[in-house]
Amino acid sequence: KFRTVGVLPSVQLKRLRRGLQDAAYLQLLRSQNKKDVANRIINAMVRYAGSDAAGDHYLDPRGNGWISSGQLWIEARRLMGTEIQDADDSKTEHDKIAARVRWGQFINKTHRVRIEKVTTKVTPKTIQAGADGTPGDSAYSVKVFVDLQNEFNRPLDIQLDIATLPPGWTPVKKSARIKKLAPTARQTVELIVEGPALPPLPHAKFPVGFVVSYDGRMQQQTGTFVPALSVGEFSSEPEIDGKLNDWRRWENSVAGNFRLLGERGRIEDSPFVGLAKRQTTVQVMQDEDGENLYFAIICSEPNPGDLIARPVNTVRYDQLLATGEDVVEILLDPGNNAKSPEDLYHIVIKPNGVIIQEKGISTNPPLCKNTPANLGAKFAVAKTNDAWIVEMKIPRSAFGPNADAKFWGVNFTRFSTAGSEASSWGKTERNFYDPDSLGTMIFPNRDRAKENK
Repeated sequence: KFRTVGVLPSVQLKRLRRGLQDAAYLQLLRSQNKKDVANRIINAMVRYAGSDAAGDHYLDPRGNGWISSGQLWIEARRLMGTEIQDADDSKTEHDKIAARVRWGQFINKTHRVRIEKVTTKVTPKTIQAGADGTPGDSAYSVKVFVDLQNEFNRPLDIQLDIATLPPGWTPVKKSARIKKLAPTARQTVELIVEGPALPPLPHAKFPVGFVVSYDGRMQQQTGTFVPALSVGEFSSEPEIDGKLNDWRRWENSVAGNFRLLGERGRIEDSPFVGLAKRQTTVQVMQDEDGENLYFAIICSEPNPGDLIARPVNTVRYDQLLATGEDVVEILLDPGNNAKSPEDLYHIVIKPNGVIIQEKGISTNPPLCKNTPANLGAKFAVAKTNDAWIVEMKIPRSAFGPNADAKFWGVNFTRFSTAGSEASSWGKTERNFYDPDSLGTMIFPNRDRAKENK
């Protein structure tokens, strides 16, 4: 028999007790007329909460609004204890200098210029025709939009400078400056780079590095990647059977290196960590006359027998994330000019062969208006020992008046139940359905296309 003798200690109860101790410290500071000290601690450790944690939509959560380093929480507690014990009128000049040093170190550790979000936009660069009337070569312009927030309690002079680019690419707008960004304020700046062609890199994305400085000091060197793929072309159409043995590799036509949503899995301030363990690759092709689009999606899965898929043409969402089953999604924006999620074509495929085709996103609670769309998709789903595969053919004309546009917005996403992973090809910070977070799909001039046999 067991006899109850008291409260059973647990990690949760210890954290609750520690939190109550922090609240008591803050109350003691206020009772000693040190309200400003208490507020400095609170603002250093918690940037925002509640409704302030919403991004562009109330279902769209921002990144962590609190300090995640346990050591900094310990330092904050020590600072509060020191301030409670030391009366201002008993401090020597040496004590005051030491206190200023401690506070300065603490503020520098807990504050930064936060990169809230980075998005990119690829557009064609106009090149004049030659003297003999021949058209100019293809070239591209990329705008990089960086959303910055000043976490310090003083205005900052902030500057961004492009540091690295792929070979052959040059900066057009190399630097951007914000003069006196107010405390807690956010502002978006723009950098522009140009290149003669998409770099032939794996995964159809190329890096752009930049440096963030404030008040004349370098704060961090970071960067982003530009997701841009080139649609390949079949010399003979494949059979839609899920086998993919009749597909050929085409330069820059394969999207890969899927990355976890936002800060999930991120262990340092870098755009190239946080990759999904269950990786996905997507190849996009068209037929010779350009009438049909083809997609081949390979979802790495070490245990295909554990896949979960409900036999219904709906998906459950929790804070804009599919939940409870394995799915892949294709998001398409013909013309690359969508203003909201309701402008996007949304295709969802489950490993049991269920497909959802719509204009807009049918989340619950609703994110936007959506309507069913009969895109005429022909597809097949297959499984191997270590993956599940989707092969699909869709008439290009099904995508409305902008179907013939050379530049489309696109992203590919995947939800894996076994790994509890939400990942995508494009760089996505908060939710997959923001049109600004889409990558770019380019239909190249056919006489310049390159096929890797």
